[in-house]
Amino acid sequence: LKEPYKIVLLHGWGGSKDERFFVWLESEMTKLGHTVLRFNFPDTDSPNQEEWIKEIHKQVGYVNGKTLLVGFSLGGVSILRFLEGLDEDAAIAGAYLLGVPSTAMDYPELKDFFKTDFDWQHINSVCHNFNVYSSTNDEVVPLEHGQKLADKLNTKVKSIKDAWHFNLETLPDLLVNINEDIIACEKKLPTIEQVIKKQEEIFVQQIKLAQKHNLALMLHGRNGLEGRD
Repeated sequence: LKEPYKIVLLHGWGGSKDERFFVWLESEMTKLGHTVLRFNFPDTDSPNQEEWIKEIHKQVGYVNGKTLLVGFSLGGVSILRFLEGLDEDAAIAGAYLLGVPSTAMDYPELKDFFKTDFDWQHINSVCHNFNVYSSTNDEVVPLEHGQKLADKLNTKVKSIKDAWHFNLETLPDLLVNINEDIIACEKKLPTIEQVIKKQEEIFVQQIKLAQKHNLALMLHGRNGLEGRD
């Protein structure tokens, strides 16, 4: 593993960072050398969209092609709202939505997260890899919610048998999917040689630009030159 991935686990309404499969998944991904973040949202019993999204930014910081977001229930809705607010040139490796509602379902506590329509075009532009999971016997968030989200996110819903509202201590399907996505992402990333070659090409362009305009070329050297004459 060249560089660890940052895997963010987001709990749902009335939940905590220590519930369900979160502790197990952190243990498994940490063994593989990745960085796992899980934290409690503020006022989890009376969730507020603005405060929850602000907490994600605070805890997660910079996101890139090595960031994976895992959201359970309202935590998954928070992922969608978070992606909706990212810059156009942002990109993350993938998002995993488990038992995520597509509407507020008459719960007053969820209405703040559904007060406006989602910008699906922008959400899909900053993340091209969505995994939507629904349980066959989820009485809290029925299967049709996962199907609706999957349609909006250009993917297919993954049905998990008898997981209820994902009250599980382990979730092997999720672990397999995350590992498969990481392998696929690694294959798409440029090699060190390719990065160096690109840097050399850009450096030559900068030299020519400086010569053309008779400007000084300033270089910043780090490591490697220290202590040399």
